[in-house]
Amino acid sequence: MSLVLALIGLVAVPLLAIGTPRQAAELFAAPLGATRQRVLRGMGFLLLGTGFVLAMGDGDVTRTLIAWIGQFSLAALLTALACTIVRTRRGGRGR
Repeated sequence: MSLVLALIGLVAVPLLAIGTPRQAAELFAAPLGATRQRVLRGMGFLLLGTGFVLAMGDGDVTRTLIAWIGQFSLAALLTALACTIVRTRRGGRGR
């Protein structure tokens, strides 16, 4: 179950990142429309919610909640690192 939760987080967090106007403008040549960004963010939140519900369905709620938060944090860290690498390779803004 832990691998499934990790994979859900590794898909959900990049969807949330791509759904933000700043990252979408920096990662894609043509900016995404507002509707597409909302859909991407919605899919990301839906996946995060699904992962949370799956984690809470396990036996020990406290342990699985801590594991879910840790996996979410790791997915956020990896997504931030990937966005930074892509932005620097494309010569993006150095904020």
